[in-house]
Amino acid sequence: MTTSESQELVARIFGLRDWNVLAARINEAAHLPVSSMRDSAPNLSEARIPLVPMRDLVLFPHMISRIFVARDKSRQTVERAISSDQPILIVAQRHGKDDYPDTLEAFHSVGVIASVVDRQTQVDGALKATVRGLKRTKLIRLIKGEYLAAEIAPIEEQRGQSKEAVALSSAVLDSY
Repeated sequence: MTTSESQELVARIFGLRDWNVLAARINEAAHLPVSSMRDSAPNLSEARIPLVPMRDLVLFPHMISRIFVARDKSRQTVERAISSDQPILIVAQRHGKDDYPDTLEAFHSVGVIASVVDRQTQVDGALKATVRGLKRTKLIRLIKGEYLAAEIAPIEEQRGQSKEAVALSSAVLDSY
C-alpha cells in the first residue's frame, strides 16, 4: 500500500471524503483554541438517514467491520451513501430469516451511524463494504421509498460508570 493510499484510507476511517479534507481539518484545528474543537463525525441530527439491515452483525461506535450487502435495496442504499458522501444507519434485524424487513418491529431499536470507508463489488454481485461505527442512535420510524431510510434520535453516551457497573466490572475481572 502506498503512502497516498494509506492517507486516503485514514481520511475515510474518520468519515471524510479524502485526504485533502482531513488535512484541511487538521490545519484548521491547529489554529483553533482547544475549547472550540468539535468531533469530526457528521451532523447526526438529520431526520432521514439511509438504513442497512444486518442479519448477523451488531456494529458498535468506533468499530471497523466488513459487511456483505447482497440485497438490492441495501446495495442501493450503500451506493447512494458513497456517491453522496453521507453516513448510513446500520441496524440489526430481529429475525435473520426475514429477507425484506420493512417494519419497525423487524429491527432492534438501537443502531449505529456509520461511515463507508471502502467498498468492492464481488463476482456474485454482492457488495463488500468496510464501515466505521460513529455513534449510537435510536430508531424512531422507517421511511420506505427507493431505498429504506429511518428517522432517528441521538442517544447520549454515558461518560461515567454507576456504582453498580463498577462493582459488576470488578466481579467479572476477579472471576477472570
